[in-house]
Amino acid sequence: CVGGYSWGVGGAVGCFVFFFNQKTAYDKIKSLDIDDVYCLSVNDAFVMRQWGLHQGLVEEKSSSASPLNPGNFQQVKVLPDGACLFTRGMGMSCTW
Repeated sequence: CVGGYSWGVGGAVGCFVFFFNQKTAYDKIKSLDIDDVYCLSVNDAFVMRQWGLHQGLVEEKSSSASPLNPGNFQQVKVLPDGACLFTRGMGMSCTW
């Protein structure tokens, strides 16, 4: 919680690797009084968008409250980490 604003970040091993029920997970997370939900994955923005569309997420076309958000989704915000810089910087990368 930062300044009264709660957010959660989750990571996806691979966007299309496993079955993920977005609606059920989102509802459970929001029931914890979380304001925004973010999903980070080591994929580029194009893959992350397609994953969001595949999950049935509704795209944010315009937002006066958050002018940087258009192009993302209304519920879960996707965070692409195509070069794995953030993931490595947090010490969360692994070798398979």
